[in-house]
Amino acid sequence: MNIKKILVPISPEQTMGDHFHQIFQFANKKQVSVTIVSVIEQITPNCIAQYTQQASWEILDQIKKEQQKKLENEVNMLSAQYKNCVFNYELASGIPFVEIIKLASKEEFDLIAIDASRGYKSRAAQFGSTTRHLMRKSPTPLWTVVTDHQAKINRVLAAVDVVAPTDDGLELNKKIISCAAAFASVNDAELYVFHAWRLFGEGYFRSWGRLSELEIAEFALKERDARNEKLTELSRPIEETKIKLQQVLSEGEPEEVLPTFIHQNGVDLLVMGTVCRTGIAGFLIGNKAENLLDAVRCSVITLKPDHFESPVLE
Repeated sequence: MNIKKILVPISPEQTMGDHFHQIFQFANKKQVSVTIVSVIEQITPNCIAQYTQQASWEILDQIKKEQQKKLENEVNMLSAQYKNCVFNYELASGIPFVEIIKLASKEEFDLIAIDASRGYKSRAAQFGSTTRHLMRKSPTPLWTVVTDHQAKINRVLAAVDVVAPTDDGLELNKKIISCAAAFASVNDAELYVFHAWRLFGEGYFRSWGRLSELEIAEFALKERDARNEKLTELSRPIEETKIKLQQVLSEGEPEEVLPTFIHQNGVDLLVMGTVCRTGIAGFLIGNKAENLLDAVRCSVITLKPDHFESPVLE
């Protein structure tokens, strides 16, 4: 994954403290361009009529001027601290996630990096409203950074589905591994390529097929070997690099076994795909992905298939 431009959204009340270091440290090592964007939500006359006679456009204009000055100061300080990066800023007004997605698409950013917890709500805000909308609707990859995590990324995990039924699924697997490898390489981190699996029809074999436990175990072993072969094929490009690689096959449902593995092995960054399962393109990521994201306690990068169409951009 070639990352040249990163978009970093911040809310108007948010300050850019040490919790952004993980993002800027990566950008500095990669020598990429970073744009800080702040979206000011629109003010309607009805909202302020009972508090002041000042026109809403005047208040909004004043807020924009103050925020612009703040962003200029932030960019100047960041430029002095991270000398290998080129920092810019953008100021917009509207619905935050809509404006972020539009800007990322228009300016062809490679990655959106967002501080999920904002340093004061920790877990409650980790996958809050704007972040969740971006996960569901942004075609641009989203890096959701957890601020209570160490800045250094030591272990990266790429979660793949080796039996993805479509070409889009196969390409998404390759994107996931490429992205995870990029982060592992820059941080000199260990990389896990992880696949959760279980024997399809096991319950049927046991109840209706009346197969013995030994026969079921033999089927499961064959299934595991077949998936391991596919996992090895997916991981082959990484084996040709200097990245320390481990392949992991874990029996069970992803939303159950993956959070446990992440916790037990101290994974700092999870890279995974999100898929629409509703028939309404872009509005919901898969239920398993939603459940998994609620369970993990590490930073997460979510990727979409190449042909994903965002409802925001229609």
